[in-house]
Amino acid sequence: MSKAKKVVDISKPEAAKKPTPKHILTAQQRAALAEKARKQWADKNGKLRNAQRHTGQSQPVRPPKDAVAIIEYVVGTFGSTKEQIAAAFGISVDLFNNWLKRHEEIRDVFDRSKSLEYSKLTGMLFNRAMNGDATSAMFLLKIRHNARDSGPIQEDAKDPVSTAAKIRSALEAMKKVDGE
Repeated sequence: MSKAKKVVDISKPEAAKKPTPKHILTAQQRAALAEKARKQWADKNGKLRNAQRHTGQSQPVRPPKDAVAIIEYVVGTFGSTKEQIAAAFGISVDLFNNWLKRHEEIRDVFDRSKSLEYSKLTGMLFNRAMNGDATSAMFLLKIRHNARDSGPIQEDAKDPVSTAAKIRSALEAMKKVDGE
């Protein structure tokens, strides 16, 4: 018995194409693809790969399209930390830090929102201090005006040589007073 030959209808365009093997690559092409995959999926220490491996679920490598709006809302409204934002996106903190490094718009909105949060907090603290809250007033004096419980820090106290000279002159003046 002879085997029947397959008849190809050349009137159909897909039948006229010659079948080609799909996954035959040269060694150079395989090496280039391996290098591309290594760069794409691994950061400096392989943290991205490890983060995906340990969570048990695949993580988005790229931020979602509405990431900027979400970050602006949660940081500006709730004062969310990096850990809380990463948890909201279902990613690791390392991956979120990677987003901050690689995506300028995410970094800008995060920094702007943190600055806004800081401004709101200091404004609220200032209002409380001006309305007679002694604790708020002392705290503001310490952080904004270098005040300490013993008074403000002297500028010359930072220079040990001039401070030592002042101490020596004060001791000499005390000796003269005691000797008379």
